[in-house]
Amino acid sequence: MSDQTQILSTATSLFVQFGAGRPPHWLGTCTTLDELPDPQQAYDGIPCRDGKGGITMIGLKPTGQDLITFTIELLHQRTRSWLLQAGACGMNVFALQRCDGLEGIFSNWITGQVVQGAKPSNRVVKNVSQRDAADEMLRSVECIALPGLIDLYEMSSGQKAVPPAVIDINSIHGYGEIACGFCAESNEDPCQHMVAACDSLVAPAFADMLFSPDGGQTWTPSVAQPFAAGLDVTAVRMFPISTALIRTLAARETDAGAAQVAWSDDYGATAWNVVTVGATPAEFVVGDGALFVLDQNNIWLCTDQGDVYKSEDKGLTWVEQATAIVASGGAVLNCIYFLDEHFGVAVGVGDVVIYTVDGGINWTTAAVTGSADALSAVIVHSRARWSITTATGHYYMTFDGGLTYTQLSNFDGANTGSITNLKFMNDLVGFMSHTIAAVGYMLRTIDGGYSWNRIPGTNGPAGFDAIHPCGDNQCFAAGPDDGTMPVIIEAKAW
Repeated sequence: MSDQTQILSTATSLFVQFGAGRPPHWLGTCTTLDELPDPQQAYDGIPCRDGKGGITMIGLKPTGQDLITFTIELLHQRTRSWLLQAGACGMNVFALQRCDGLEGIFSNWITGQVVQGAKPSNRVVKNVSQRDAADEMLRSVECIALPGLIDLYEMSSGQKAVPPAVIDINSIHGYGEIACGFCAESNEDPCQHMVAACDSLVAPAFADMLFSPDGGQTWTPSVAQPFAAGLDVTAVRMFPISTALIRTLAARETDAGAAQVAWSDDYGATAWNVVTVGATPAEFVVGDGALFVLDQNNIWLCTDQGDVYKSEDKGLTWVEQATAIVASGGAVLNCIYFLDEHFGVAVGVGDVVIYTVDGGINWTTAAVTGSADALSAVIVHSRARWSITTATGHYYMTFDGGLTYTQLSNFDGANTGSITNLKFMNDLVGFMSHTIAAVGYMLRTIDGGYSWNRIPGTNGPAGFDAIHPCGDNQCFAAGPDDGTMPVIIEAKAW
C-alpha cells in the first residue's frame, strides 16, 4: 500500500519539547526549517599496495557519523519564542506534517521527523538596523545533535493467521540481528524471529509456543512444549547467546511446586530444558512484564509472592534477591524493568513500587503513585524518569526517581479500562496496549509518554495482553481468543 500524495512544506508544524514526557510547544506559523539531515554510517577506504608501485582501495572501514546540524529561523517579535528558551539541557525538535486540519495541533500529523537532545550552538539576530530598508527582523538558532533522526509515518494494521487449536496468547517477543560487520552474511529484520506464549487447553493439553521465522507473518506451534500439561505459559523472551544461537526463555503459571522457567535453543524443535526457580510452593511469574532480559548475564523475573530472582548464566540457574520480598511486602509483582545492570524498578498490586541501585542485591520501597491500584507496567527511561501504568487505565510519570508522580491523561479512554502493556523504542517513541470494555487498542507516543494516539485498526476484539515493538513504525500486539482464534495484530507503516 502506498500513497503518492505530495506533501508541501507549508503542511509542517514545528514543535520543541524541553525533556521527554514534558509538553511540546508549537513555534507558530512564522518559522522556517529548511533541512534536517540524517547522517548515515561514514566510511574510509582501506588502502593496500597494488604490487606495481601504486596504491589501491580494497575495501571500506566504518568511521564516526557526522552530527545532525540544522537552523530554525523565525520572526523577531515582542514576545520571546519557545525556541529561544532552550538552554544547555537541549530540546527535542518535532517537524510534523499534516494532511488537513489546523496547524499547531501536536496529534495532527501523517509523517514527521524528530531530533532528540538538540542543543543551540549559535543564535543570530538578522536585519537589526538598515539604512535604506524596513525589512522584518529575524532570529535564527543554529542547533547540533547526535545522529539518529527519528523518521515517523502513519501506521495501519492487519491480523495474522494463528493455528486454530491455539487459545489465549499471554506474551509475545522477537529478535533479529542487524549484522553488517566484516563476518556478516545476513541483515535480518529486528523481529525476524518471533515467539508467542499461550494458555493451555483443558488438561491434559499442553500450552503451545508459537514461532515465526518470517517477521511475524506466519506462525506455527513448536514441536515440543516447555511445561507440564495444563500449565499456561505467562512470559517469554528471545535473546542471543552466541553469534549463531538465539535462546527462547519462557516462564509459567502456578502449580503446587516452585516457580519454573524453560529454555530452548532450537525454537522448540526438541525437548525444552526446565529449570526450577526458588523453593516457594505455588510461586509463579504473573505475566509478560514479569520477565526481563537485559543481556544473557543479566536476567530478572518477579513473582506473585513479591519476590525477585536473577540469572547470570543465560537462565540456567537463579538466585533469589531476598530483599525484594521485604520491600514489596509480599505483594504480587506484575512487571520489572532494568535501565542497566545496576538500576531497576518493579511494580505490582496495591500500588507497590520497589527499586534497586545495585542490580538487586538491595531492593528499597519507593513512594507510591497514589492510585492505590494494581500497577501493570513500568519503563525506566532514566534513573530520574519512569513511566508506570495501572490496571485501571492510569498513566503516571516520575521525573525525580520515584519521589513524586505526575498523572498524564492525554489519550482516548484515559483513566478507564486497563493498561496491560507498555514498551518503548527510545526516549520518545513508545507503544501501549489499552483494553476498554473488552476491546483492545494499541497506542503510540512520539513525545516520551506525554501524549498518545490510537493506531487505526488495532482493535483487539477481546483485548491485548502483550505488545512487542520492532521499530518506531512497527509493533505487534497479542491477546485472548476472540471466539475463533487468539489475536496477533501487526501495526506498521506500509
